[in-house]
Amino acid sequence: MDEKIDRRVIKTRKAIRKAFADMLRVKSFDCITVKDISDAADISRKTFYTYYHGVWEIKNEIEKEIINLLAQDVQNNDPINYIKSPQTFFIKLNYLFGDYSDFFDAMITNSDNMYLIREMAKIVGESIKKLLKEKAEQLKVEEKKLNIIVQFIITGVFFVYQDWYESGRVEPIENVCEALGEIIFKGLNGLKEEFFI
Repeated sequence: MDEKIDRRVIKTRKAIRKAFADMLRVKSFDCITVKDISDAADISRKTFYTYYHGVWEIKNEIEKEIINLLAQDVQNNDPINYIKSPQTFFIKLNYLFGDYSDFFDAMITNSDNMYLIREMAKIVGESIKKLLKEKAEQLKVEEKKLNIIVQFIITGVFFVYQDWYESGRVEPIENVCEALGEIIFKGLNGLKEEFFI
């Protein structure tokens, strides 16, 4: 009996979360109502409130899950590899968020929802800063400057990923990553001959 109830609970929660992700594709977060989600999930409002206190709780729950997945991955891997090989990072993001693809698609392509991107960038950035701090001290790079460098790289990588994702992932990931790698490691000075002369 308990197993049947558990499956029903899982199925209902999944339907609510999918309905929420579907709504995010057509409405901004602030305009999504409990009624919208209940109708799309084919449940009553009372059933919705059995699982969530409001729309914001679904968003917070899914964002926390995604952020925790990324944090665990960064903790278990060397995030410097993500900078050395943006392709590895992009592939890892697609793999990590496979189970959240409906929600992730909607969140990453909706400019109203920048919290998720900012938090993801913060997790990776903090890890990279910790790893680079010792090297920065050896090279006598001030911490403020290190913060700016890391923020610039991480923000750039995440927004390129977001743009690639929003554009339907038409451009081969290898091309995007090659361009990212060049700008990260060569900077504008390294590219000036190609673009500015």
